Amino acid sequence: MKTSARPPYEIAKELAAFLAEYNGTQRELADNAGVSQSTISRSRSFHGRSRVSTELKDLCTYAGIEIEVLVPASSCDPRENALLMDALREVWDGSDGNAKALAKVIKSLKPLCSPTG
Repeated sequence: MKTSARPPYEIAKELAAFLAEYNGTQRELADNAGVSQSTISRSRSFHGRSRVSTELKDLCTYAGIEIEVLVPASSCDPRENALLMDALREVWDGSDGNAKALAKVIKSLKPLCSPTG
């Protein structure tokens, strides 16, 4: 089994529900979760369109929201991994030649992976 990052929009939906049900102040929540009050404020406008910061991960942990899920390696679709897709978008110039070069580099990294994934 591998861990896979959940889509940020799913995290945002659960976080919004948690924040809507939370009865304390932002300051109390920040203190309890071990994050800054500005993180609580920003989390209210987090719609899953940006990266999940370390403090946002801490808030999610406090709220019982899973950031990663266990999935069988055979069912992993690289298109569902936002980190991987963002990296490819950043470096790929759109050409077939560049795609072949990137594929070669990625495949060359396989020996660095653990045997279990």
